[in-house]
Amino acid sequence: MDYQPNEITFAHISILNNEAGQIAAGVELSKRRIAEDGRPYYDLYHVLSLYYTGSIRQKIPVIAADILRCVDPETKRLVMRSNVPHFRQWRYYERLINVFAASRGVAVKINYDIRVPRKFPDTVKLADDAGRRGVSLDCAL
Repeated sequence: MDYQPNEITFAHISILNNEAGQIAAGVELSKRRIAEDGRPYYDLYHVLSLYYTGSIRQKIPVIAADILRCVDPETKRLVMRSNVPHFRQWRYYERLINVFAASRGVAVKINYDIRVPRKFPDTVKLADDAGRRGVSLDCAL
């Protein structure tokens, strides 16, 4: 299915965990735009600083649900990108997440991308902040 650029939201995610079973995730929701010189850039519209306890494997669908709650209404495709090794199992997570994403009319695509912390350093800062605070926050920009 073909989607218009304004119907696709990109969620760049950094996830940190510690020995105590605490998980902190930093998420940037953005739309990809094309600059006048032809280069793409990401237009940020929402950030999430999420905090959980448990295992990453169990919390990835919960993180996806929190992200879906914050995407703009015109989104029909959500592309989730992260450097967390669990995202290499993208088929498993896509099937699991698309079950409840379909009720919102959104199709989810998952990508493992090792460059997320380097290209989107604020996601690491958001995750670190959630770990220090111990609560989740989200903010529309």
